[in-house]
Amino acid sequence: GLEVYFQVQAAIPPGYRVQFGGPVEEDIPRLPDGSLPRKRVANNGSLASPHIIEYQHALIRDLLSHYPEIDGIRFDWPEYPPYFLDSAFFDFSDYAKQAADRLGYRFDQMQSDSLALYQKLNGGLTNFDLENWLSEKNQTTNFSTWLNDHYPGAAAMLLMKAQLSKELLAGFRQTMNEAGKDRMELAPSAFPPPWSIISGMNYSLAAKYCNSVSVKLYGMHWSMILRSYGDQILSANPGLSESLLVRALFKFLDIADSEPPAQLSEIYYPGPDEAHLTGPDAQKRKITAARKLARPMPIYALAHGYGPTEDFRTRMQVATDISPDGVWVNRYCYLNNDKLDIIGQCAAGCTT
Repeated sequence: GLEVYFQVQAAIPPGYRVQFGGPVEEDIPRLPDGSLPRKRVANNGSLASPHIIEYQHALIRDLLSHYPEIDGIRFDWPEYPPYFLDSAFFDFSDYAKQAADRLGYRFDQMQSDSLALYQKLNGGLTNFDLENWLSEKNQTTNFSTWLNDHYPGAAAMLLMKAQLSKELLAGFRQTMNEAGKDRMELAPSAFPPPWSIISGMNYSLAAKYCNSVSVKLYGMHWSMILRSYGDQILSANPGLSESLLVRALFKFLDIADSEPPAQLSEIYYPGPDEAHLTGPDAQKRKITAARKLARPMPIYALAHGYGPTEDFRTRMQVATDISPDGVWVNRYCYLNNDKLDIIGQCAAGCTT
């Protein structure tokens, strides 16, 4: 009576697990100056690479031929995961240029404006900039408008990333259909807003091809990402106020309900016995925003088994409260009998 899904990587050959594999150099996404990224968490290939796309289609065909009775495939990271600040500035590979030409984008403007923004954040940022940022009532909502006004090429790159992610998912759906599995679910998981803006995961576009999308409520990753952004920006801009920077990042990424700490050292990846630096309202805002964009496609909250039991209870309750379509729970290895009981208690009030 259980539904069975496979989870595979969307753009990391060989695709079976996130912990190993990766693209060859030709297929690695590049920074605006054409250089390769220095360090990465998500070792995704370029979503514009025909090699990555063709491999994924072959993987789908192979899986479906051997396991025709599964109910769906969950693709992880059908986007450009922005764990590090540099990763937010992908993709300027040769394949991305070819895609830009095909889709009608001005690659030269995208490259020059994205490089200018990258240089602004890495050496040109001032306290005055941060104060202006913090004076905005809702900078996250205004981000796209601000970017289009100041760096239109960088705004265009975000649009192209969304097109590339959409094309990737459309190709997955077509391959599944051609294998005679048009009723099998295509159910990717992805970053929540506002990261989805810079990762390329456009929920409205995904809704045309996917049966659902799971939105990751990974509080331990949220603090890790904020810290990595903050460390890079602070190091690259001598004289920048650390407290202003922390406040600005908390405002844009919207990861917590409480006041942010004054120093980056207070923000880190929590251990298994430490509560996540987040809050119920922040999580609700992210799921609500994704559901609004995705309608009528279901959005599942993707909770994580990591963390102490009572913190897990709070996060699981939030996930079930704000996700009427249902909840997925990641990382069974971090669960225990108490957490399984909590899932049952929370699920009693959930539709799925």
